[in-house]
Amino acid sequence: VMNANEKPGFTNTYDIPTSANEGYPYGFDIDWADPDAGDNLVFTVAAKPGWISWESDGVILGTPAQSDVGGNNDVRLVVTDEGGLYAQYDFSINVIGNQEPYFTGNRLTTALGNLLYEHQVTWNDPNPNDDLTFTVNSHPAWLSWDASGNLSGLPAESDIGAANTVEMTIMDQLGKFDTETFSISITDIVTDDFLIEDESIMPGLSLLLKINGLSIAPVAIITFFALIFQSL
Repeated sequence: VMNANEKPGFTNTYDIPTSANEGYPYGFDIDWADPDAGDNLVFTVAAKPGWISWESDGVILGTPAQSDVGGNNDVRLVVTDEGGLYAQYDFSINVIGNQEPYFTGNRLTTALGNLLYEHQVTWNDPNPNDDLTFTVNSHPAWLSWDASGNLSGLPAESDIGAANTVEMTIMDQLGKFDTETFSISITDIVTDDFLIEDESIMPGLSLLLKINGLSIAPVAIITFFALIFQSL
């Protein structure tokens, strides 16, 4: 008595990713089995988008482009035994489009001559796996920057009243970008002999007193003179 031929079947369709990101590699391995030991099985991809390629051992690969976002990304997998029985599995891939990164936060737009200016630029990207590059396209000569977004420099007296314009860009690996321009106003010059700054001059800076180039907290000065008067 001969056993009836039974059809094969896919065994890990639950592992198939149904979404892909524009510009990023997509892929998976599909597995199958046949109740009839020894059957020769043939795997084919009967329908697919143009960006998908496949191999006879069940490897599916591809990288979707911008033109594939919102398009027809239907896939049909078929495995057939030597008796003509087959299993079919249909699914669709949702291709998520790449979005441009963007700068976040506010800029520090005031500074004082002879006082270190420091500002950390921040940014975000709706596509969390994007590879981002920060650049400063133009800046005053006294300002330096690094790839992590840190701006720093020591403006001089000659920079008072100058434009001090900064233009910066954040770009992802697919060329989507955001550009921002701002100016740093140099409002005054710090001298080594005497300086009192308060938040009315530069928001965000605490009160600072410098005498002969030494930074001394005002409360220490007040305490010092109070002790002198008490000893009289």
